Amino acid sequence: HDHDMDEQGLFYYIGTQGRTQPWQNPAEAGWVTATRSSEQFGNAADLTGRQSCRTFTGSQPTPSWWQVDLGAGRLFTPTRYTLRHTNHPPNVEFRLQSWRLEGSMGVGDSWLTLDEHTNEPNAIPARPDAMATFAVAPERAFPTRRFWVLMTGPSPNGHHCLMLSGLEMYGSLFKK
Repeated sequence: HDHDMDEQGLFYYIGTQGRTQPWQNPAEAGWVTATRSSEQFGNAADLTGRQSCRTFTGSQPTPSWWQVDLGAGRLFTPTRYTLRHTNHPPNVEFRLQSWRLEGSMGVGDSWLTLDEHTNEPNAIPARPDAMATFAVAPERAFPTRRFWVLMTGPSPNGHHCLMLSGLEMYGSLFKK
């Protein structure tokens, strides 16, 4: 990891088929599956994209969440992850300040906390397209197939819309 959303991350690697092809959004290409709690604006696949955009969940159901499933053939042990806020200027007060990054080894397996932030209004800067990278503590990291960003409290303006336009993961990829 050199900088936020660089070309060293998991979704960039999958989106270039191991850096052998031009980049494609891996969720749009069907190489990973992105879902979210509700479809309010944009597409769930926007989360694994390289371009900042205006995309978000609705405020219901609470809690809002976004999930990426790597598929049955991959496991990934994260060491860091980058979150990117939406690019729409009026929405900077909708940025995350309380969330958990959770992981699961497979469908039906328990979700375990990889990282957690509570009431941190400056964790992601208050500007459009803002990004921040967070560490996953070594004692919390484990081989994971599915990742879940779960909004655990309101944004600075009191809403529960989860506005993200990017997630990148850093660590080690394993193929089953």
